[in-house]
Amino acid sequence: MAAPPRKRRNPEAPAWNQRDVKKLKRALDLFGRDWDKTASYVGGKTTDQCQRKIRSEIMEGRITGAAADAAVEKLRAAN
Repeated sequence: MAAPPRKRRNPEAPAWNQRDVKKLKRALDLFGRDWDKTASYVGGKTTDQCQRKIRSEIMEGRITGAAADAAVEKLRAAN
């Protein structure tokens, strides 16, 4: 039996596609802790949406190792 589809927090917010996620991961390397530049680079996403997506990618195991460590440090600096 398949799991029910997950509900999005904000159904009016545009969904993340593969291109957005690739840009988000690239932005982590390019801009360090600057979430405004990260969101601008991704396009169509807020800084909060980018931060939540990074957390989700780490929790789902799609960002691992040194990249995950760097992302966690960036998230800590934002709070």
